[in-house]
This record gives sequence, C-alpha cells and structure tokens, in this order.
Amino acid sequence: MPVGPVPRTINVNVDYAPARWGRWAAALQWTSLSSRVVTNNDQIELPPLSMLNVSVRYRLSCSIGRALHASDVANVTDETGLTISSLYAVFPVLRRNYTLTLATDI
Repeated sequence: MPVGPVPRTINVNVDYAPARWGRWAAALQWTSLSSRVVTNNDQIELPPLSMLNVSVRYRLSCSIGRALHASDVANVTDETGLTISSLYAVFPVLRRNYTLTLATDI
C-alpha cells in the first residue's frame, strides 16, 4: 500500500480579467509536486512533477439568459508521470487534454 506525504506541494492560480478585455478572461494554474514515497519501506519514490493548465473564458448574453464559454488546456507541457490519490492509489497523469464548456444561467 502506498504511504507517505508529499513533502512539497505548490499550487499557483492566476485569474486575469482586466476591464479593457470586456467579456474575456484568462487563467493559469501551475502545480509542482516534490518526489514522494510510494511504498511502506520508503524505498520507492515517484519523481518530482510539474504541470501547467491554461483557460480562456468568454461571457455572453442571449435571449434566454447569460452564458459562459470556456476553453481549457490541461497539462499544456504534456508531462508524464504518476500521482497518488487521496486513497493512496497510484494513477498515471493525464496527457495534454482539451475541454470546451458552455454553461448557461437561465
């Protein structure tokens, strides 16, 4: 069973939406994990891992209400590695992936 804390976790989140951009906004998320122990005997460690996520959002209005369009790119640098879940299971990091979202507020 995997054990051990992550000695260093850094999460930096930046959300940028200046008034001159009007309905547009952007966000960045950078996560950095130090090496972390994955075995009871402390002999196997996962290597350090850093990932960058980017998001662009656009607010719009339509006849039925307000809407938000978001385009997200997760793991922009296409890092590979393993993570440990809160249940101490080891999973591969998702490779670069894209998400388009349209949310409405009726």
